[in-house]
Amino acid sequence: MPRTALLSNEPDARDLRRILLDRAPEGHTRPGQYVVVTVDGAARPGFFALASDPGAPAVLLVKQQGETAERLTALRAGDTVEMSEARGAGFPLERGADLPLVILVNGSGISAARPVVRAEIGRGLPRAVHVFYGVLDAERVGFADELGAWRSAGVGVTVVMDPSGAAGWAGAVGYVQEHARAAGLLDGRAAVVLVGVPAMIQDVRDQWAASGHDADLLLTNF
Repeated sequence: MPRTALLSNEPDARDLRRILLDRAPEGHTRPGQYVVVTVDGAARPGFFALASDPGAPAVLLVKQQGETAERLTALRAGDTVEMSEARGAGFPLERGADLPLVILVNGSGISAARPVVRAEIGRGLPRAVHVFYGVLDAERVGFADELGAWRSAGVGVTVVMDPSGAAGWAGAVGYVQEHARAAGLLDGRAAVVLVGVPAMIQDVRDQWAASGHDADLLLTNF
């Protein structure tokens, strides 16, 4: 795999680092794709969702967990790693393109959701976009510096805190799918991007199937 250099490595949220690389991975054409990164000294490569816009230099939101991630987040600007071409099919956003878009995301999965939101804003928000973003506590909100800009652009953004970390939190508490349902947004009349913990994704799929909604409107990147 070709080598690429780090342009920056900055703290983003608790246990998360935002890493900017000096080139765009080949074949990055759709939000939801990922790259394989090999770091010198690590026994295994790491798999990381692309938080960058297709065609732009790679941005990775890396959770500091596991040998490869820990070695990667310890690097400095100018250090190099091996990075693959973009892999995966990405999100099939052409499905339900004329419907509102609902994004349900947990934790560091915001990295894969970010280019989806940015693409919709770049298009001038021709449809309603709602993001429900679940985190363990307020210190773990990835790309927190961008959420306000998304709201200002017209995107509905609801940060949902896990009950275990909600002390002192004045916003939504619980699970992202519960809040989306309560808002009437999981009624089969929207396209739904799912990126996060398997339990959340399975819950939405089960409810969707039980309600007889079109399964093609559930959009995943795997």
